[in-house]
Amino acid sequence: MSNETQLARNSGFSSGAADATDGESSGRPVDQRSLSSARPDQLASPAKKFQFGRFASQTFRGRYFVLTILGLITGALTAPVGWQLSKPIYHSEGLVRIAYSLPEVIAETDQNRPLQMFDTFMQSQKMLITSRRAIDKASQDPIWSAMKKQVPASPDKYFADNLTVDLKGRSEFIRIVVTDYDPGTAAAAATSITNAYVDLYKEREERYSRERLGKLEDGQSRLQTKIDDLDGKIKDIAAEFGTTNLDVFYDAQFANVARLESRLSVLRNAMETAAPTKTPGNPEKKGEAKPLTLVQIGAFDPVTQALLTEQNRLQVQLDDLESKGYGEGHPQVLQLKSSLVRATARVEKAAKDYREIREVIPSGPDMLNSPTAGKSLEDLQADATRAEKKLKECRDEMVRIGTTQRKARNMEAEVASLRIDQSKLTDRLRSLKTEDSLGGRLSVFSTGEIPLSPDKDPRIRLAAATGFAGLTLPWSFMLLMGFAWRKFRYSDDMEGDAGGSAPLLGILPELDDNGGDRDEMLAAAHSIHQVRVSLQARATQWPQTYLITSATAGEGKTSLTLSLGLSFAVSKQRTLVIDGDLVGRHLTSKLDLQGMDGLHEALVTGRIESLLQKTDDGLYVLTAGKAGSQHAYAIPAAKFRALLTEAKRHFDVILIDTGPILGSVEAAVLAQEVDGVIFAITRGQQQRLVAQAMARLNSLKIRIVGLIFNRAKPEDFRRSPYGSSYRSMSVPPTEEATKSRIDGLNAFGPLVSAVDVENPKGRG
Repeated sequence: MSNETQLARNSGFSSGAADATDGESSGRPVDQRSLSSARPDQLASPAKKFQFGRFASQTFRGRYFVLTILGLITGALTAPVGWQLSKPIYHSEGLVRIAYSLPEVIAETDQNRPLQMFDTFMQSQKMLITSRRAIDKASQDPIWSAMKKQVPASPDKYFADNLTVDLKGRSEFIRIVVTDYDPGTAAAAATSITNAYVDLYKEREERYSRERLGKLEDGQSRLQTKIDDLDGKIKDIAAEFGTTNLDVFYDAQFANVARLESRLSVLRNAMETAAPTKTPGNPEKKGEAKPLTLVQIGAFDPVTQALLTEQNRLQVQLDDLESKGYGEGHPQVLQLKSSLVRATARVEKAAKDYREIREVIPSGPDMLNSPTAGKSLEDLQADATRAEKKLKECRDEMVRIGTTQRKARNMEAEVASLRIDQSKLTDRLRSLKTEDSLGGRLSVFSTGEIPLSPDKDPRIRLAAATGFAGLTLPWSFMLLMGFAWRKFRYSDDMEGDAGGSAPLLGILPELDDNGGDRDEMLAAAHSIHQVRVSLQARATQWPQTYLITSATAGEGKTSLTLSLGLSFAVSKQRTLVIDGDLVGRHLTSKLDLQGMDGLHEALVTGRIESLLQKTDDGLYVLTAGKAGSQHAYAIPAAKFRALLTEAKRHFDVILIDTGPILGSVEAAVLAQEVDGVIFAITRGQQQRLVAQAMARLNSLKIRIVGLIFNRAKPEDFRRSPYGSSYRSMSVPPTEEATKSRIDGLNAFGPLVSAVDVENPKGRG
């Protein structure tokens, strides 16, 4: 640029002031207010919440065709693999039924009545089918060899993995299902496990049947033994008396006792008459006798005797019932007691009537026709003694006969009860044997057959799944790569991903180092002018100071700064470009002004009049100066603020080119002193780094004026609202003019050259 572009050092700053006056004459006021009052308090809002749909659309955009072709290829390769990885599944089914109840054949028994807790019983059968006993028995079933199949090497694991017992609530059916890739093996396994269960069930039922029959037969034998023992005792009683009906013997002894008691009473009366009783203080009484007892009255009175016999019979029956355990509330006991009370009342009335008759008829030996007449007292006493002895013997015999009679009756009643129980056991045995002959509750409907078609064929689904996985593999890989390394590929990727509410000022196309064709050059220049117009429209006061930075180096900050400066210069605004990158010094080096004083010296002296360089485009440049990289870490903010205040007295727009915000110190210091930051983002930049840079700026409370998307693809440039068609522009300059302008600033690349193409020669 030192050859074609005229850089003249200003001898004084009066010409600059004159130029500033020209700027004022154009109608744009100059505001000399400080930077601190110009910075807004409201910073850019934080980035929006992550949206997967938007992220996927950004990742896939521009790659749909390639990803589709790759997906079709990978899907075509993976689908056959999925088909080969799976096999069709066959299942063989055995079906058995356990009846809830069976029809009654003779009577209701536990073999035909409804099963209690039926669901619990069915669950126990399910456990029996899957038990180790059933599996071991199934492994020994000859059905395996009959179907030419091998028993699995590990039957327990095989049946655990392939056996399913289907049992529904309140259902009588049990489905035994075995699944296998081989239909023959499935059928052999289902048949063997069904046979094993049926055998185990029948073995258990036969064992229970034998136990039941044995217990019933033992009970029947015990009853028969008791009956035989009681019959023997009854026969012994019959052998002694000739019959088991001892009522006649008991009545005879009862009559003997009555006669003996009557005779003994007569003898005692006779003895009293023969030897009158003398009582001290009482006169001698003769002819008096003690009252006759009921038995004595019965000996002389037939009516009383008959009533006494009936009374005694009722008493014997009552004693018999009580000895059998009948309670006082039993109907028969109550009836006998009532009859006994009435019989006792009749006996007492008959005895009373007899006594009244005896009182009318005088007593004496003749009246009783007693054999005691004429006997002495000693004879009477001897007769009484013999009568008492005989009476005792008769009473003892009567008691023995009564006791024996009660025992015989009790034994007969017990024999009758035992025979009833024996009859029940006989009926029970007959019913059980009949039920066993008709079969039990278990019925086998099928034991497993060789399936003709597979139950499930996962090959189609697995092939479809693997094919779909192969189809989506490139898309998924691209999505994963995009998520791991998220980059800006299009200008609209920055919406919500780079600073939240910071506006997008414009996009700049990617140009070849040679400049590209004329259409691209014109579009690039027009984009820069659009950015400048946007900044002018957003400015609320003048002059304006902007700092251009980015997240990392190499994103075109210097070219953007100089291009934007040229655009402001051609719009009749006095523009100053400052190289604030004391480390990179790209602006200074490309202008070939490394040895000249600049920003570093201005910060020391506090003045910039003699340090400015002017291009023939009317653009003023303040180089980095003779500072080294170590000076970048010690830029005094107060001096730079004063320097900006001095510069704003003479310029409308001040643009500062700095290093990246994440890689330089001076950028963070200088950014706090300007009206706003213009942030450049290059296509292919990682979104993570941009987010860190934005967070850095926000943490410093720095206002972000807007974003510039650099090096956009032509298709993005054409469809963006910030792109402009070259057809709407005026006729481009002649080839000679283009050549002369491009050669002037070619060191800054095609973007600056594109803007410089539009500038009339000698402007400024």
